[in-house]
Amino acid sequence: MTENNINKLTTSIYSFELFKTESQKYWVNVELECCDGLQIQPGTKWNKGLSENDLKDFQKKLGIEFTPSLKNYFKTMNGLDKLEIDINSYSGDPEFGICMAKYPESINDIKNSVESVFESFEANISNEFVPNIFPYYGNRYLILEQKEIVVSIMNDIVYWSENLCKGLAMDIFEVNHRKLNNKEIIRDNFWNKLVL
Repeated sequence: MTENNINKLTTSIYSFELFKTESQKYWVNVELECCDGLQIQPGTKWNKGLSENDLKDFQKKLGIEFTPSLKNYFKTMNGLDKLEIDINSYSGDPEFGICMAKYPESINDIKNSVESVFESFEANISNEFVPNIFPYYGNRYLILEQKEIVVSIMNDIVYWSENLCKGLAMDIFEVNHRKLNNKEIIRDNFWNKLVL
């Protein structure tokens, strides 16, 4: 996808379907890089999206309500059909793992990740309302608010994208991030106030 195509992505089912199609084409012959961390393997495809019942069960097991964009994402696709691979692992042998959130396999990892972030940033003892977050890809989180944004959380919080579909595309496709349009964030909740 080009920067222009990515700039047009919204949180609609249509955008997620377009992203799904284009990313699967991209992965047909993708080359693995010699870098640390999990990478998507050549020939990877998205798993079929979730049914309404699975989507309700997913939310129930996590104890959170998904935003419309997260629902559209999981209606369109549900993780990948191959494990991601780390070819530069410390053991010397390739290692495999799940980096892209997937139902039901990722439920415990999602809970643990969210709990860890809440503790790290002391969100669990804040006196103000703290929106839930959802780790959809590695250290990328969707802030579950009506005016959602995507952030990257490690030791700090960095603004990544104005919506989930665009954030996914920024991670998958090789693009010049400076050519991507992102809205200014409104610093009106706990997480947005911490964004660098």
